[in-house]
Amino acid sequence: TREYDEVAKRMKQVRADDLRLCDISDFFIVHILPEVASWGSAEEIYWANRLKKPIFLIVSGGKEKCPLWLMGTIPHKYIYNNLEEALQLVCLPLQLNYRIQHNRQIQISNSN
Repeated sequence: TREYDEVAKRMKQVRADDLRLCDISDFFIVHILPEVASWGSAEEIYWANRLKKPIFLIVSGGKEKCPLWLMGTIPHKYIYNNLEEALQLVCLPLQLNYRIQHNRQIQISNSN
């Protein structure tokens, strides 16, 4: 029907825009609710992973609730129980004059 055609047309543009934002982002802080299917977020995570962008994943309910497929996608040291844990790693380099490389390695150098 016409309604489905309109929805498909709109969502095709939303998807293109979202994946373009993945292309130009330096890194990702992602919060997921494991009990809620979120197809767009899943595709963005996999797209960022294929682009070798750093991903900091926060899992509602804690790391033990992380979908197993994501455990095979993102190194578990980058999977967090809450925002505060993730921000400790993300914000620390900001205090120490840092650079995140696209191979997911974080180099920290103290300029003092």
